[in-house]
Amino acid sequence: MKRFIKRTAAVLLALTFIPASLPIRSAAAVYYPREATYYLSPAKKQQDVSFNVSLGGETLNKSAVKVSDKSIASLQTLEVTDDFHQFSQGAGESNPQHNLSATIYIRPKKAGTTKISYTVGRKTYQTKVKILKYENPLKSLKISGIDRDLASDMDKKITSSVKLKKKAANAMLSFALKKGWRCTSFSFTNEKTHQTYSANYIQAAKQTYYVGNLKKGQKYTLQMTFKTEEMCSMDDSQGNIPGITVTYKIR
Repeated sequence: MKRFIKRTAAVLLALTFIPASLPIRSAAAVYYPREATYYLSPAKKQQDVSFNVSLGGETLNKSAVKVSDKSIASLQTLEVTDDFHQFSQGAGESNPQHNLSATIYIRPKKAGTTKISYTVGRKTYQTKVKILKYENPLKSLKISGIDRDLASDMDKKITSSVKLKKKAANAMLSFALKKGWRCTSFSFTNEKTHQTYSANYIQAAKQTYYVGNLKKGQKYTLQMTFKTEEMCSMDDSQGNIPGITVTYKIR
């Protein structure tokens, strides 16, 4: 009797571990953003924005994606990728794992809120999408070697071409923001040497930075990202609060 119990226990133990060596597609968790926030472009033509959904072992078809208010945003495209991994188990065995993910692209139309729902497997998930009006966060922006305030360049666009009037040794960049805004990152890059001056999570509404020696005939790119103070306090672990990014091309 004891021998029979031991054999039965051994068989049950072996059966318990058999599924671990097989691909399990449906058991993987689905990760999705509950909210995503985007800004309208100041240009007339709006650019597509997107968010990602980790599908685990399931897949997603475009027909399973619905937009509750199409006057706010419209569904454009859906891309599904399979990050396939083959893990060795030893003795010639392997454990293939599929990690499917989907990128949902939408095109904003006007400020407002809509809901994007998508069915993965037998369950429907939903992301609340907020579209906000564009606002220029900059109150002032000055760079050595440029004889004017550059802030107003971004009133109706997010990319501006600027002429360097004269060379500037030990050049400084200074900016001030409108009330309620924060600069979450900036980078100033010499496109020839690739030397970059940058900073992240800037708390002060006014700040000055050293950006090296500027020479006429060389090209520089300044990129700045802004978020409202309210957005800065939100959980952005999934990267769905992109803020506003502006770019200055200095020639």
